[in-house]
Amino acid sequence: MSTQNTILNEIISQAKQLPAPTRLQLVKDIIDTIQIPVKSNKRMPLTYGQFHGPMMSTVSDFELAEWRPTDRELDGD
Repeated sequence: MSTQNTILNEIISQAKQLPAPTRLQLVKDIIDTIQIPVKSNKRMPLTYGQFHGPMMSTVSDFELAEWRPTDRELDGD
């Protein structure tokens, strides 16, 4: 058995001897030590000139790609 497993088993047996509210506090404290990566919903827009090459996008390419809804589309018809 590895040293980590031995230490973990000791901690678990000691935690079992604690009263329930103290065990809950222990669990909360352990969870607080775990850093969970936060996903960002922020979208990064394309930057003109970001991708260089022989077929580089032009301003007119970006203008063609823009969505310009009609009043009818905005009204949901």
